[in-house]
Amino acid sequence: MISNIERTLKTGGDPRHFAEFSYLRDEIGKLHHPARPDVDWVRVEQLCLELFRQNGVELQTTVDFTLARTHIAGLAGLCEGLELLAGLISHQWSTLWPPQTHARVELLAWLSDRLQQVWRTMTLCYGDLALVYRAEQTLE
Repeated sequence: MISNIERTLKTGGDPRHFAEFSYLRDEIGKLHHPARPDVDWVRVEQLCLELFRQNGVELQTTVDFTLARTHIAGLAGLCEGLELLAGLISHQWSTLWPPQTHARVELLAWLSDRLQQVWRTMTLCYGDLALVYRAEQTLE
């Protein structure tokens, strides 16, 4: 479903004027809701992909996409998201939305916290080692 998506996407701008962004914020907001309703990660992924199509790739949606892919596909999804993030950060940092460095750092710190929570729940086996190395290499 998402293979080679990086090759077909452009860098995007402010996504806040798209309805999908509002729906995405509502779904991600469940993470902070006192009742702790389940986040529909497939819906999060679909909303992110639609925003990528309409607006292009930007940091906020890519962070959400990375978390969704990790919840859906485990280590393989984590690697997909990290590779997309690495491409954005390495090649588009100067033009990336949001433009404020502190906002970018906050988004990446938030993702790091969330990924650590997911990582702690994963049961890994020897067969996962290649994906662990792939993620490590992407983060270097």
